[in-house]
Amino acid sequence: MNKLLLFLIVFSSFLYADVIQIDVTNDFRVRNVGVANTLNDDTLLETFNSGSGFETRAMLEFNISVITAGSSVNSLDIELSTNSGFPTGLIEVHGYIGNGANDASDALGDNFLGNLSPLAGVNTYSIPTAFLQSLVNNGNTFMGIQLRQAGSTGQAVFDSIEAGFTSQLIVEFGDSVAVPEPSTSLAFLLGLSMLGIYRKYR
Repeated sequence: MNKLLLFLIVFSSFLYADVIQIDVTNDFRVRNVGVANTLNDDTLLETFNSGSGFETRAMLEFNISVITAGSSVNSLDIELSTNSGFPTGLIEVHGYIGNGANDASDALGDNFLGNLSPLAGVNTYSIPTAFLQSLVNNGNTFMGIQLRQAGSTGQAVFDSIEAGFTSQLIVEFGDSVAVPEPSTSLAFLLGLSMLGIYRKYR
C-alpha cells in the first residue's frame, strides 16, 4: 500500500498545474497613435479609430514574476469590463514587454496575439500563450497587453483601475517536463509491472 501511495505521489508530479489570477498593475490609453502619441491615465481605457488617421489604443500591464521560472504556460485568459455603450467593432490584441510604468511608446508594440469581440459587462477572453511563454522563458517581469480597433473605424471603452475595475490575467501553468528517453519509459513500465506482481502475490 505504501508503494502504491508513493507511485501516486510521483505520478501526480507529472500532472502538476496551477491557476493564478494576476491583477493589472497599471493601465492607460495613448491617443493619436503614431502622430502625437498623447498619454492619458484616466477613467477611460479606450480603443478608437476615426477612419481618418486618429487612433487611440488601450494599454494594460501585468506583473508575471509570480509565474514560476521554467514553467510551461498551458492557458491564458484576460478578464475585462466593457462599458455597455461602446462595445463596437472587433478588437486586436497585441503583446509587448512592459516595465510597470505608463509609457506612450508601448502603443507602438506590434506582437499580434489574436482578436476578441468585446461584450458589454465583465467577460473573459482567451489569448494564445506563445508570447507569455516567451516572456517567462526570458525572465521578463511585466507583460503588456495592447488593445486596438481591428477595423478602420470603431470604438470600445473598457473600465480602468481609475474607474474602479481591476482587469486580470488568468494563467494556468505547470512544470516543464521533458519527454523521457525510451529506456526511461521502459524502466517506468517495468516498475509498474513489478508493483502489480507484488500486490498480486503478497
